[in-house]
Amino acid sequence: NSFCTLLASDLKFSPSEMPSPTSPGTPAGVGDTGGGGGLMTEVPDKAGWLWKFATGRSLLGRRNWRCRYVVSNVEGIAYYDKEPFVTPKGFIPWEGVTHLYPVVNSAIDPAANDPELSYFGLRFVDPESLSSNEYMLLLRCETGAERSQWVDQMRAMSAEADRIRCLLDDDDTGGGDGPTGRATRRRLRTRGTLLSSLETRLRTMVSLKKQRFVKDGLNLDLAYVGPKIIAMGYPSTGKEAMFRNPYTEVLEFFRQYHNGRNYKVYNLCSERAYPPSYFGGRFERYPFDDHNPSPVALIPPFVESAKSFLAEDEDNVVAIHCKAGKGRTGLLGCCLMMAIEPRLRGDAAETVAEYGRVRTKDGKGLTHRSQIRYVEYWGRLQTEYGSRMPPGGGPAVRLRAVVLVGLVDASKADGVTVQYVDATSGEETDVAIERSSWHPATDVSASEETRAVRVPLGALTLGGSSAGITVKDDLRIELTASGKTIGALSVHTLFLERSYGVAYIDKLYKRPGDFPADARIELEFDGAGGDADAEKVCALGSPNAPDVIVE
Repeated sequence: NSFCTLLASDLKFSPSEMPSPTSPGTPAGVGDTGGGGGLMTEVPDKAGWLWKFATGRSLLGRRNWRCRYVVSNVEGIAYYDKEPFVTPKGFIPWEGVTHLYPVVNSAIDPAANDPELSYFGLRFVDPESLSSNEYMLLLRCETGAERSQWVDQMRAMSAEADRIRCLLDDDDTGGGDGPTGRATRRRLRTRGTLLSSLETRLRTMVSLKKQRFVKDGLNLDLAYVGPKIIAMGYPSTGKEAMFRNPYTEVLEFFRQYHNGRNYKVYNLCSERAYPPSYFGGRFERYPFDDHNPSPVALIPPFVESAKSFLAEDEDNVVAIHCKAGKGRTGLLGCCLMMAIEPRLRGDAAETVAEYGRVRTKDGKGLTHRSQIRYVEYWGRLQTEYGSRMPPGGGPAVRLRAVVLVGLVDASKADGVTVQYVDATSGEETDVAIERSSWHPATDVSASEETRAVRVPLGALTLGGSSAGITVKDDLRIELTASGKTIGALSVHTLFLERSYGVAYIDKLYKRPGDFPADARIELEFDGAGGDADAEKVCALGSPNAPDVIVE
């Protein structure tokens, strides 16, 4: 009850009465430029319980009426199922609304079938989807008077949202950088509703210990990791914008600080893409999976693209993001920092430490060991290969077995999966080896208390050894238990080593210090052309690297 009272107070009406609607036909011009660019008076946010019937968005959901707490403000319509009103069940921005129905009957929607009740609704498209499919939001209240209040308020709020967008976007009227545009942005940032306050707190919680950009009314999961490099979280729309960076606010950031045009965005998400119209087309996509390193071959073209854009204009900046704007962003961000920041001297360890300092509050920017290793790979590409992949990529290697030393717990580890590029076909593939195929590796050096098992790959030869699989370029080995990954190693054949201690392994089921001191993954391989090739491959790696690094 106290939460509702606070909400009602912040929305400027008492819990027992709804605000009077502002007529959309009687706006007051504030800061009018004489060209129709003035702001209308504040349209009160409206909130209250309504019956909602959504059709068309779910194939599995039950199609019936649900009572929802609906909030209509300048950003859109949010609805909640219960207190506290923190995370909405759904959110529809005004930019996605295609039609508002002041009255709905059974001819428009069969669910509006009770003549004693008052129905209204709207049609909308999902701005997060690349599809143009329209959906219907059908709402119901008890009286025609109550329906009229909601419809009038939504019409006025939708019109105000359109007007604000025009003022922010239209530089010809002075709205972009003139007094009207500044007044518009100032009013948007000082609305002071509880919903906006909750969104800010929610976004801060989601960003955890990452540094945020808090200035001039903006509060974004975003940080400068270099004078020309920005790391940020995903620019979101719809309900996701309630807890991540709102796309509109990211645009506003670029407008205020980078002239609305001296920037380029790099999207690293493999799981999502945005429409071509985003950022006025000023973006490129270099996708790879979350919690994984990028393919080594992806790094040089990314760095070259970013460097070329920065060289076009001294005011240009690049903004890099994945979903959270930390791991994948940190990997490619560090590679770019090494390429353009002379003070870092191309040093991978120093760059990773610098990224952690400027992107996070606790210094833990890049924490996935494989992502750190691929930053190191980039350092070697710079010094040994002129910042390019060698012709043909990494060498082909015949991987015969994976040896797990001190990593197999009696209650865990029932499978090993190897994800690789087949050197013959060039296709990405994977092979899974169940525990029943493993056998003790008694010939491997290990302490008495350390158990070692060999996981053979490929068919067995006449001599009893494994034929192996021929791999090249990026290679990932995952240790699994009941379908869950409990250890992962990502490497590249250009820099392949024979042994990797626990400090090199991701997603371990316990802390590295809890494993035996000699715990490691060993790779048994030779070159595709024989043992001589294997020695060439090892020469490309770091043969003097320690088996175990203490973190």
